[in-house]
Amino acid sequence: MHLPAEPLWLAQVHGIEVVRHEAAAAGARGDASVAFAPGRVCAVMTADCLPVVFADRGGTRVGVSHAGWRGLVGGVLQATMAALEVPASRLYAWLGPAIGPEAFEVGPEVREAYRRGVRAVRRASVATSAGIIAPTCTNLRRSSSSRPGWRACMAAAGAPTARRSDSFRSAATASPAAWATLAWLA
Repeated sequence: MHLPAEPLWLAQVHGIEVVRHEAAAAGARGDASVAFAPGRVCAVMTADCLPVVFADRGGTRVGVSHAGWRGLVGGVLQATMAALEVPASRLYAWLGPAIGPEAFEVGPEVREAYRRGVRAVRRASVATSAGIIAPTCTNLRRSSSSRPGWRACMAAAGAPTARRSDSFRSAATASPAAWATLAWLA
């Protein structure tokens, strides 16, 4: 694959930090990056977590997020959309391959983390240009409904989902895979 430049590889920590490509060096700590200039390659690595690629309708900004349950509860998608500095209604989002409910169960601590996140957002009564995602993410059962849950979160934030990929993992998968998701402006 021919890339316009070396990707900005992040030191991912399952958090919500967004790195602006133009001001960062390889190994910067974060779980999302954004770029506003052509030729800058944003990158995230995922295994079970969901990669999300954002682009504005004008083709002037791009971003990628590593969205695991901790980042989702913490607000990595909202933080990425806010870092793109355009209204969420002007964004497209692509949800990449992620683990599905057939291959992953969550415990009560994950469900409680979502509930705490929802209460915190409601208490703060914060509405940003990216919208509030957490209140739509409360339908967690014991089985993780990752992609449908994230799709609902994206829709609630006002960012239409342009495309999605199917899950790459199943209960029969012998070992985890790591995937790189790359995005750049031409």
